[in-house]
Amino acid sequence: MNANARRIADDIIKLVEDQDNVSLAEVSRLVPGFQADQAKDAVYTNITLPPPFDNIGLWYGMTTDGAEGFDFAVKKSGRIYMKPTTALMYLIDGAAPNVEPLNEALGEPPKGAKRWVPIVLKRGRAPKLKATKQQARLMERMNKEIAAAKRAA
Repeated sequence: MNANARRIADDIIKLVEDQDNVSLAEVSRLVPGFQADQAKDAVYTNITLPPPFDNIGLWYGMTTDGAEGFDFAVKKSGRIYMKPTTALMYLIDGAAPNVEPLNEALGEPPKGAKRWVPIVLKRGRAPKLKATKQQARLMERMNKEIAAAKRAA
């Protein structure tokens, strides 16, 4: 990880530890270098789930250093974690990706259609949660499809 990505990770962690329940709209606004200026930055990326679910994203249009810093802050630091929230949180914070939120009520999205999962970042370690039978079946299905996509690649 380069120095800029590490600084972004540290800034994200500090922001979450100071405020808790931080949306990615707030991170984009308050952490310099996280969000790409698509008019100026030649390289920008999205945070998505692994294939074959890569049409489902957490946030769109950040710098590669921003994505790397986010990945470190959430997955490797052990100091913050992600929790699902509603799109209303993002409307209150004044920004949301220009894609539809993933919503069970809407049913299966068309193949390849981009969807968004609204999350907030929370301080501390993720609590150990027991999945419902439906959630466990969905995770098992997703893991099988991810493994199949990796084998096919």
